[in-house]
Amino acid sequence: MKRTIAVLSALIMAASAAALASCGGSESSKSGGTVSLGSSDSSKAATASSADSSASEPVKDSQAQESSVSAESSPAESAPAESSAEGDRQPEVSPDASFKERMSIKYNGVTFYPGDKFADIKDKLGKEALPSSRSKPCVPGAQEVEYYYYPGLTIQVNFEGTIINISVSEDSAPGRDASTAGGVKLGDTRETAKKFLGAPTAEDEYSLQYKEGEVTVNIYDRDNEGIFVIGIEDASIVF
Repeated sequence: MKRTIAVLSALIMAASAAALASCGGSESSKSGGTVSLGSSDSSKAATASSADSSASEPVKDSQAQESSVSAESSPAESAPAESSAEGDRQPEVSPDASFKERMSIKYNGVTFYPGDKFADIKDKLGKEALPSSRSKPCVPGAQEVEYYYYPGLTIQVNFEGTIINISVSEDSAPGRDASTAGGVKLGDTRETAKKFLGAPTAEDEYSLQYKEGEVTVNIYDRDNEGIFVIGIEDASIVF
């Protein structure tokens, strides 16, 4: 009888120990922040995950379809109107005309060129954008030269009143009314300059150069804005 009671007591103690060990394991899992799922819970989770994935697929497909429709319905960006208009423009002076006829500068209906007397055109140019200024070139024996500023145009005149240099740019004052007599103006492309003025004497990635005798024309352009400077100078005219 005593032996039977001892065996029963041992079995009860073992069962109690197993139960305690099981509770301890659960607390340990909770304290570690991890929740263990039973086989039934795992199946439910897998099913839910699969359902979520399936539910998201139509959304992705819908988004892809919307992107496709958007791409098809949105036409490619057309070239600026200026580019189209520029392509339709024609030279105002034949590219086969003389160098002076092509390269002279035209502003406010007046055409002029290095070597011309400034007094002959001054009253026809209209209002100056800024007061004129004077400076002395860094050349031995040079006299002061005077600069006259108009919208998008600067004219350099020597002590004798002769035009030495003409610059079409917006550095001093904004304006785009000045152009070459051949029709090239600020904002035009390099291709337009070649079409209107003929093949350049020299060309690099930054500019085109046209030269005849002592007269040099430099045309500078940038990809994002086209021509931004047209300069013409006669190196034979003394300061």
